[in-house]
Amino acid sequence: MKKLFQALALLAAFVLLIALPQAAADGVRSALTLCGRVILPSLFPFFVCSNLFLLLGYSARLSARFGGAAAKLLRLPPAAGSAFLLGLLGGYPAGAQAVGTLYARGELSGANAERALAVCNQAGPSFIFGVLGGAVFKNQYAPAKAVAKPPQPESFAAAFSESVRRAGMSAIQICMFITVFSVLSCYFILTAGSFLPPDALPLVLGSLELSAGCAALADCALALQWKLCIASALLSFGGVSVLAQSRAAVQEHGLTGRLLLPCK
Repeated sequence: MKKLFQALALLAAFVLLIALPQAAADGVRSALTLCGRVILPSLFPFFVCSNLFLLLGYSARLSARFGGAAAKLLRLPPAAGSAFLLGLLGGYPAGAQAVGTLYARGELSGANAERALAVCNQAGPSFIFGVLGGAVFKNQYAPAKAVAKPPQPESFAAAFSESVRRAGMSAIQICMFITVFSVLSCYFILTAGSFLPPDALPLVLGSLELSAGCAALADCALALQWKLCIASALLSFGGVSVLAQSRAAVQEHGLTGRLLLPCK
């Protein structure tokens, strides 16, 4: 039954792409515009800095100082304290990427890394204040195994080159997922959007792709308190697109990401 459902879904995708190619083109254009205006400017520089932070060994020093507090307050392994901080500052999927890097460097065991994924991956201030605060609520804010011994820090030149490479790959990967789910959102609006109340559209679209849900939230006629409730729900869940981005960020390091999406 599972294979049959997958085959039917794939067949439906081909039919929609052939019958309604303009919707797919609109979705791609919308996603690339979003990536160019919001996603890349806010995430790419942070990815470079966070990778440098990890590769130069500062994560181990931070975890040595604050890891105990993270273990007591959040029930995280002490080495995951730096990943929690990076996820809190950088937003989706910076925390998941940091956990994957710590696992690859031997600072987190597989079991501890999988557990840290449930806590270290969250929405960051750049998206909350920049996208939700500015575009939706019209309010601008200023950016405010056993564990192995960590390897020796790399030279700055080598770490910088590797940080830029990783940041570029992560940014491209994020944009690819946003583009795919933007196309899905366009087809959903065409095929099923007319059956939904207009005020329900932000929540449904946001369940697929966070940015699309936020854009729909800006245009709906709900009262402010309901918009805030929906925005909170969308930020907490992140949407299927964000979960897929996060899983891809950790899979390159050998983690399954089963706390983000089912493995099979």
